[in-house]
Amino acid sequence: MSGTEADPARARAAWSGLRELVESEPAAGPSDPARAAARLRVSLRLQARGIAMMRMNLRRADPDAPDEIIERRLRAWLLDRPGARDGDGDGRPAPDRLARILADGA
Repeated sequence: MSGTEADPARARAAWSGLRELVESEPAAGPSDPARAAARLRVSLRLQARGIAMMRMNLRRADPDAPDEIIERRLRAWLLDRPGARDGDGDGRPAPDRLARILADGA
């Protein structure tokens, strides 16, 4: 199958996996360290799946692009924050941060 074709079974499996991650959170008190750890694990897994989904979207949008270009676009997407396009936080402008990171190939 080419990168431009949709794979409904793969998409269903991804959404099913996300639902399982969210529903697997242990039922415990709000200050329970095990619950906090489980929530962090769920968050990190959701992030990893979101990144994988965006990588697939970028590949689908440009199936002939080399892997390096797809990864560069993925990094740029990860670093782009609406309202903080330069990668800065409140009160900490860093206007050259994104350009520096992309130039370094980080």
